[in-house]
Amino acid sequence: MTQISQQFHPVSSLTADDIRSACKEALTMSPDELLDRLKAYPSSKYFLMFDGQSVGAKLVIHLAWNTKFPDAQIEARDFRGDEAHVAAPLRALGFDVIALAANRLFGHVPGTVVGQIFHDRAELSHAHVHRPRQGGISGAGRDGADSIVVSGGMLALSQRAESLIGQP
Repeated sequence: MTQISQQFHPVSSLTADDIRSACKEALTMSPDELLDRLKAYPSSKYFLMFDGQSVGAKLVIHLAWNTKFPDAQIEARDFRGDEAHVAAPLRALGFDVIALAANRLFGHVPGTVVGQIFHDRAELSHAHVHRPRQGGISGAGRDGADSIVVSGGMLALSQRAESLIGQP
């Protein structure tokens, strides 16, 4: 693979249709399948809203590029995941991009509904509901918890779940 400059802007060579196709494809895979396919890490800052679901913006760009240019595959490290390289170009193509402050979100999580069922922590993380893949509490002492997951290990507490659920 040829080394690509950090000034590389892959979105400049992609169309809105390329991005939409990549979103559709990404949503057919589990989060782990997508990460394995791209040999990438989960997105942590920018997320693209597509058909009511959120998808890592950098991952979508990565997938769209590799699909459109199969003979010039890129890796996640080949381009930056910042505002100028990811969020702004996607917005210019007409996409709704959400930026998480400090990788944490308080309040309603776009693309989710109250009572939605998640089958495992990977799904929770992918949906940005509970980012850590391990650990039941996500948060910091100074800001508070942005999410709490009660699992089988906390059975007695989970039977009193109403005491954990805050009112909006």
